[in-house]
Amino acid sequence: MLSSSRGLLEPQGYTFLLPPPGSRVVADVAVMPLPGSPEWAAYRSTRIDARGVVSERDPWLALALAVAYPKRGFTRLLVGVDPGGSCGVSAVADGVVIYTGKAPCSQVGGLVSWITSWVPHSRLSVYIGTGPGYPEASLSLEEAGVPYMEADESETSDPAVPGLARHAWKDRDLRASTLIALLGAYRRGGRS
Repeated sequence: MLSSSRGLLEPQGYTFLLPPPGSRVVADVAVMPLPGSPEWAAYRSTRIDARGVVSERDPWLALALAVAYPKRGFTRLLVGVDPGGSCGVSAVADGVVIYTGKAPCSQVGGLVSWITSWVPHSRLSVYIGTGPGYPEASLSLEEAGVPYMEADESETSDPAVPGLARHAWKDRDLRASTLIALLGAYRRGGRS
């Protein structure tokens, strides 16, 4: 989880540090292990100098809260689904790409439900492209009770997409799902 999140968030300006136990940490936000856990025993002597400290049982929720700090969540969560042979899925929380992954299109509803369970948000918009896996992915979203909107997939796989998306996400499906989320919201004038 840490390595995949690090690879996704560091290009967006976030820094991850895993200090040696007993050291001093200066940071905007520190994610600390739960009291009583084996990790807590190792890190309880670490001196933390941070504006915010997050400690949650669910490491994904801890990550989301650290990214959202100082707020306790995000205003808007956009999820993009690129339905191909498998589905690329991306979550964009207040402009930060907080998750990317792939799943069989028949399981994308469960994946989107899981993402929305650990990313605290006020508004949710799920956009799905109309690629070859659309029938299976849309049925999976419906069965999971996830409302969605169809999104125009044009320009999402084009090699001339905006520089950040093209260089930060070399995987074509993950790049497309990120752009589906962003362009879906943009093309609807920012409305959910």
